[in-house]
Amino acid sequence: MGLSGCAVPVPRAGLLLLSLALLSFSCAHTHIEDFPFITENGTSVELKESPSFSPGEEGRLFEKEQGYGTPDYRFTRDIDLKGRNAMFFINYEHGISGSVILRYGGEEDSFPLPASDAPVTEAVFPLRDGAVLTGFSVISSFPSPQWRIRGAGIRSEFTGMKMEQGVPVLSPGFGYTQKDTRIICSFTADPGLDVGLIYRYEGDSQALQDQVSVYDSYGNQPFKVRLLPGVHNLIIPGEYFNGTIHVEHTGQINKIELLGNIDNYIDLGMLIAPKEQMTDDYRVYRWTDFPDILLIDTLSYQVQSALFRRLAFFVEKRGYAGRILSDAELEGLHGWNAHDYRAFDLANFFNLAKKEAHVLNTYELQLATVLLEAGIINEKDGFYEPVKGGILSVSRESSDYLRELFLAHEGYHGIFFSEKDFEDYVLDLYNRLDREFLNFWKLFLGWKGYDTGNEYLMANEVQAYLLQLPLNRIDAYYKDYIIPGMMEKFPDTADDLEPFIDKEYSLFYDTAFLLHNHIEERTGYGAGNLFSLKPVRK
Repeated sequence: MGLSGCAVPVPRAGLLLLSLALLSFSCAHTHIEDFPFITENGTSVELKESPSFSPGEEGRLFEKEQGYGTPDYRFTRDIDLKGRNAMFFINYEHGISGSVILRYGGEEDSFPLPASDAPVTEAVFPLRDGAVLTGFSVISSFPSPQWRIRGAGIRSEFTGMKMEQGVPVLSPGFGYTQKDTRIICSFTADPGLDVGLIYRYEGDSQALQDQVSVYDSYGNQPFKVRLLPGVHNLIIPGEYFNGTIHVEHTGQINKIELLGNIDNYIDLGMLIAPKEQMTDDYRVYRWTDFPDILLIDTLSYQVQSALFRRLAFFVEKRGYAGRILSDAELEGLHGWNAHDYRAFDLANFFNLAKKEAHVLNTYELQLATVLLEAGIINEKDGFYEPVKGGILSVSRESSDYLRELFLAHEGYHGIFFSEKDFEDYVLDLYNRLDREFLNFWKLFLGWKGYDTGNEYLMANEVQAYLLQLPLNRIDAYYKDYIIPGMMEKFPDTADDLEPFIDKEYSLFYDTAFLLHNHIEERTGYGAGNLFSLKPVRK
C-alpha cells in the first residue's frame, strides 16, 4: 500500500523505516476514488480519509496501534438524518470478524459486521434518527489482505436478508454461509416477530422436495417447507421459534424479513395443527398468497354452526337453497364440518335477511362486521355489495387429519373465489364435461346433499374434489373408495356407476390433470399441494 503525496517530515535516519506513527499521521485526499458513497436518492457524497492512501489502495485494512482497520472516512459535507428513515450500508469483498463505527460528531455507534463467507457482502446498520452523520470506519482484530470496501452509503430501512444481484444484504443479527451447494441463513428470532420468506422456485409442484429446511440451534424442525413454482411469500409465526433460526436452501430464498407480529396472515398449512391454544370462540386470518380469502378457525363445531349453518342451507343445501331458515326450521339439521362462501353469496344472504326481517344470531351479526372490516363485502344505502374474495372455515374440534383434508378441499374453493381466470376456466371445463361423467357428479354431489341445480356450485365442487388429492391418488380415491361406497349405499345405482370403476376409465385423472396444469401455471398451486408450510407431527 502507498501513501499519497502529502508533506511529512521524516528524519534522514528514519527514511528506511515506515513507522505506524507515519500511517496514522493526519493528512487526507480531497476525495476517495476507489469506492463511492451513495445516498438513498442516488446522490454521490465525497469522502476524505485519514490517513490517506493512493488510488487502488483505498478501502482496505492496515495495521494500527491496536489491531487493524480502515482509515477514518469523513464527509466533505455532513449528512443530516432528520426524517430519513434510512440505514447505513457498506458493500465489501471477503468476510472479516470486525465492526463498523458510525460517527456523529464527538459520538459514535459500533456494530459487528455480519458473519458471511460470500465473495461479496452488503451489510446494513441502523442510523440515529434526527442526528448528523459525520463519518465512519471499519476495525478488525485480524489482518485480511483481500478485504476491501466496494461501496458505502445510505439506503431505505430493511431488517433481514435479501439477495440483490447475487449479493446477500444482511442487517444486524443475520448471517450467511455457503456449504457445498446449499446456503444457510442464520438469525436470532423473537417469539413476538413473525418471519417472512420470499422465494422463487422453478420446479414442479408435484415433486417431493427437500430444498428448504428451517430449524433451530438444536436441529428441531417444527414444520416442513414445500416450495411452489413461481414467486411466493411465506409467513412463519414467531411463536414457533425462540433463539437462533437457520434457513437452509439451494438458492431459492430471495428474502428473509422480520415483520413484527402480523398474526392475521397465515399459510394454509399452519392451520392443520396450530401450536397456539385458542381461547376465543373463533379467530380470523388472511391467506398469505390470497389475502382476499379469510380463514375463520372456530373453537368448536357449535361455534362454527352458529356462524355458518344458516348460510350453508341458504347457499348450498338441496331443497333449501335461496331461503333463510328460522331457528325453528334449523333445529336438528346439520350444515357442514367445513365451509366456504364467496362474497356474492355472503352479500345476498345478509341482504335477504334484512329485507325479510330475519332474526340473525350474535355470531352471524359478528360475521357481517368481520366481512365489512376485511373488505369482502361493502355496505351502501343500507344494503350489502360483494367486493372480492370470500371465506373458508374449519373447526378445532376436527382432528388434525380431518383439518388437513378439509383445508385442502376448502382451499381450492378459496382460489376459485379469488382468481377470476381460474373460475372462468373451471366453469367452461364443467360445461364441456362428458354427459355420463357429469351425471356421476350430480349423483355424487346429490348424495352429499348439495343443490345440484346450481351450476356454479356444481362446477366449484367438482374442481375441489378433483384437486384435493395428488394426481397419482385420484383414480384410486374414486374407483376404490368413493364409488364402491355409493354402490353399497344406493344399490339401484350400481349399473350406472359400474363403468366408472373400470380400470381403463380415465376421466377422473384426465380432468384433474387439466385443472392441475391450469392452476399451477397461474398460481404455483397444483393438485394436492396447497400447503407451503406444514407442521411436523410428533
